[in-house]
Amino acid sequence: MRFLRFAVPLLMIGVLATSAPARADTISDGLAALQLGEFDEAREVFTAEAEAGNLIGEFMLGVMAEQGFGDRRDPEKAATWYKSAADKGMASAAYNLARLYERGYGVEQDFGKAHGYLLQAAEEGHGKAMHGLGRLYQGDDLGTPDLAEALKWYSAAVTHLNNADRAVAVTSIDDLHKLMTADQIQDGDARYEAWIADHPPKN
Repeated sequence: MRFLRFAVPLLMIGVLATSAPARADTISDGLAALQLGEFDEAREVFTAEAEAGNLIGEFMLGVMAEQGFGDRRDPEKAATWYKSAADKGMASAAYNLARLYERGYGVEQDFGKAHGYLLQAAEEGHGKAMHGLGRLYQGDDLGTPDLAEALKWYSAAVTHLNNADRAVAVTSIDDLHKLMTADQIQDGDARYEAWIADHPPKN
């Protein structure tokens, strides 16, 4: 029996909440097969679920294509599946698609599209997408850096992440503060307070 040497659940952040309860057992069967390295069975399950309109099925087909589970890596196919699920409202798919656009992996590099999908995921409460927005605004990939906007998104990420991921966001804030003036920090904090008032954490 083959066991994967990686943690598939790490790829499922925030995904199960979007699944129709009646199909949860089938998705669970697919995930179990994936954990055991039974890739053909997992792909069969996820394909059937995707054809039935289950966003998790689409997302997991994207994951399998991106990671090369049971076949060669196919980032173009991964992007297609992620986009399908993202365009139907799945935050995790939007986040994964944004990563592909940032890297130019399977799609033409496009920081504008990466920003759009990160924003979509962040608006749905995806903490890693919030941190990704912070990075984009801190750098110059979108044009002139906006440190106050970066601080807003890093602060939002802290409220939506846990454990090691939260620690990374806290460190990002600490490092960013060293680059900011007092006025910029005040501006960033105000932007965060305004945003979080309209987007309180769901948990």
